[in-house]
Amino acid sequence: GERVQVIDLESLNPDERAVVAHAVLLTLFMEQESRRLAGQMPTPTLVVLDEAHYLAGASVSGRVQEMARRIFVRIATEGRKYGVFLLLATQRPSLLDPTILSQVQNVVLKTISSRADLAVLESSLTSVTPGLIQMLPGLDKAHAIVAGPVVRMPMLVRIPRPKSELGGKDVEIR
Repeated sequence: GERVQVIDLESLNPDERAVVAHAVLLTLFMEQESRRLAGQMPTPTLVVLDEAHYLAGASVSGRVQEMARRIFVRIATEGRKYGVFLLLATQRPSLLDPTILSQVQNVVLKTISSRADLAVLESSLTSVTPGLIQMLPGLDKAHAIVAGPVVRMPMLVRIPRPKSELGGKDVEIR
């Protein structure tokens, strides 16, 4: 059946986050690889990483953080054939590892005003035209640009207000 697993790394220090992320993702990747080698269909798996520039950034510090960055690079470059997909959320795309950014196919872009971030997006994303990138500083909070194979053509979308409390306080955990 369907399942969702949430691993909240917020309360951990940077090295602990890196160790947990590396261990979980390496285990997941190896399980999917084993299924594929055994002739079984891998279970499609979406890995969501908020504040992605901390674990999948170009400039990580230390050996354990580098290990975590490398597993994200591996999933970005090889994961699709094993049924593992990344959804990275960041307000600082210029800080992401360039190899990971080069693998991006689908994007949901919200307001970005940093010139460095806009330049990186313009040079890295093939699914978004420079004209759309130039629109990003003027977007309001309720709008985003969606582009890539997930849509026929890039489009401006309105994102409805969340129906749940900020931080998931209204979500029952059993």
